[in-house]
Amino acid sequence: MPSAFATPLNRLVLSERKTLRFLTLFIFYLNQGVGIGFFGFVIPTWLTVNGVSAGQIATVVSLSTLPWSLKFVSGFLVDRYTFLPMGRRRIWIVGAQIALVAMLILAAILSPLPDEIVLLTALGFAVNLAVVTQDVGVDALAIDIMQQDERPIAAGVMFGAQTIGVAITVGLSGWLLNSYGFTIAVASLVLLPTATILFGLAITEREGERNLPWSKGLAHPINVNVQVKNWRTLLTGSFRAMLLTASLMLIPLLLVKSINGGVSSVFGPKLFTGHAGWSMTSFTNFVALMMVLIAIYTVLFAGKIVQSFGERKVIAITTGSACILALWFGSLPSLWTESWFLLSFVILSETLAITAFVAIIPICMRLCNPAVAGTQFVIYMSIANLGTPIGAYLVSLTAGKGHEQALFWIISVLFACGCAWALFAKSIYQVDGTQESSNQLL
Repeated sequence: MPSAFATPLNRLVLSERKTLRFLTLFIFYLNQGVGIGFFGFVIPTWLTVNGVSAGQIATVVSLSTLPWSLKFVSGFLVDRYTFLPMGRRRIWIVGAQIALVAMLILAAILSPLPDEIVLLTALGFAVNLAVVTQDVGVDALAIDIMQQDERPIAAGVMFGAQTIGVAITVGLSGWLLNSYGFTIAVASLVLLPTATILFGLAITEREGERNLPWSKGLAHPINVNVQVKNWRTLLTGSFRAMLLTASLMLIPLLLVKSINGGVSSVFGPKLFTGHAGWSMTSFTNFVALMMVLIAIYTVLFAGKIVQSFGERKVIAITTGSACILALWFGSLPSLWTESWFLLSFVILSETLAITAFVAIIPICMRLCNPAVAGTQFVIYMSIANLGTPIGAYLVSLTAGKGHEQALFWIISVLFACGCAWALFAKSIYQVDGTQESSNQLL
């Protein structure tokens, strides 16, 4: 982090500043689990147990998660406009959290029924749009403050925190939705982003900045020098960065990595509540517990695994293993009624997915130009998030028409292609020393 956070935090020693950097990413990413958990797991499960068709559930999931595929729009805005006396990123992060709280309160007031698909989709879109805007700001902040040797661990902390946020959301709101209804469940979700707003207002990105718009403080010279001042520079800089060979070769891996998320959101509830006969509460409790375990693994081990074995080996091994896992699961539909079989598949597939993503994130950060880091990183993540609606569409195309095994045949082929590409696309693992030094702001 370029200098310390605001007083009294700016008196911390260097080692404590490093801890504070990781803590900041953890808290901001924890907040993102609200929209992802509720509309990615709880709502699909709720719709499933209320008899809504797979096609309609896929519609809700696909359109609710659409902002994650369009987040490059937020990236342009975050890089182009800001309030420099409060830093380049923090005004967007705090503002998005305020919007998230407002959308959750509106959802609690409207309290849609399971058959109100259009309203549920609109609410899911609005909530995720707020979460996406925050995500863009936090990602750009991470690129600004984390050094190269910290990035694999930072990736683990970021997505481990997000996973914990998802787990808290799924466990709490799933139980409340089943027991007390939509309004109480959504109202409970307001607490976490509200607390995050207070934390965001208590810190600053650099020394001497304002905590609040009306506080005393000045824009830091580093931010003034880096800030893009016109659209032409932003657009041309982003366009050139994305046309780099490494950027183009990274795209297939970004797409493959998130297909599993769309499949599990839509088809997961059917597997457990339909085939295995689980109740909604049992399923959401399992998801919450699994997310906590995955988060612990991500924070403590995933980043270290990437550091030890390297990005290329980790991506190849995880995608290759995911291919074998999908073939294994798709070949044994007679065991889909067995809880142990479903549990084994889900836990293994989620562990492989998050490990692959932790390996991909440092590559994305390394390729980013600091001046347009928000936009460039967002474009990478937007491409990656296209995999979620693609996965949801594959469910509708196969399982939604009665061809459930075909879903896993297709997934296995996609993962096999991802494994081959991870071994072939050598240029994405090469470090550009010149650009690397420009990203290290400490």
